[in-house]
Amino acid sequence: MKVVTIQIQVPDGATVNVQNGAGDSRTARRPFVRREAPPRPAGGCPRHGLPWELKEAGTRRDGTEYNAFWHCPEQGCRIYPKGDEEFEFESASYSNSEDNEMLPF
Repeated sequence: MKVVTIQIQVPDGATVNVQNGAGDSRTARRPFVRREAPPRPAGGCPRHGLPWELKEAGTRRDGTEYNAFWHCPEQGCRIYPKGDEEFEFESASYSNSEDNEMLPF
């Protein structure tokens, strides 16, 4: 067995998880970096006419963390503000869509 030493610079606040090599590459995640809540975007949801609502940063049921983000408060709406424009997710896949929240990442 060979031993390889790898040095990686990680930003402050990042969470790093190391697997022993037996993990599936599809389950690898980028390190999480906690960010401050984004500023309130202008306008609101173009489909529902509702003002954007802030979803506070938190932790999903599976233990992964997410940063705060703005979204349309209408249940099932998948339109999110991005800068000065809105965008909509056309498709997304989740390992278990019943247990995961609909989040823009």
